[in-house]
Amino acid sequence: MKKKTSQDGLWSASGARQTAAIPSTPEKRDERNEDSERIVICEKDLSGRVVHQNKACIGVCNHREGEVCKGGCMEYFAALMKTSVAEKSALLLPAREIRNAYYDIVFFRGDDRLTTVMHRVKGVLSEKLPTLGEFKLTEREYEIAKLMLRGHANQEICKLLFISRPTLKTHVNRIYRKCGSRKNLFPKR
Repeated sequence: MKKKTSQDGLWSASGARQTAAIPSTPEKRDERNEDSERIVICEKDLSGRVVHQNKACIGVCNHREGEVCKGGCMEYFAALMKTSVAEKSALLLPAREIRNAYYDIVFFRGDDRLTTVMHRVKGVLSEKLPTLGEFKLTEREYEIAKLMLRGHANQEICKLLFISRPTLKTHVNRIYRKCGSRKNLFPKR
């Protein structure tokens, strides 16, 4: 007897129904699928040649295994390599735009591999980031605005960026001045 398929499972040659392990509820299944689709993983050798991509990476960058990657996250990595952080083995770039979406990007550099992990940013931050460009913020103001939109307190921002409170206050005032008002950046919740 040949295997038969049905809409609700597989049937073995003996006629016994076989089922796959399925998460308990449709909501949990959707949540797990959504999370796995948002985590983008790409492994490259040090020349930038793609060695492995997960499905989410293929969805963002198309299939590139065996090719040298020059776009997307590698543009950010190349820019980092020209700075003083080039020697670090792990680098985080929060909320960077790749193909009309925003991702937190982490680069892990080993002796012979570069692994990129990206997580798509959603919520208030992803809605507001495109509009921040309209206000002609400096790179530092943009970085501070992103942290503010993520809900970081002033003290946390100072620690993350290694700046003093008066310096942060100056940047925040300039951000609000350029945005027109605080309401433009932070609508009522």
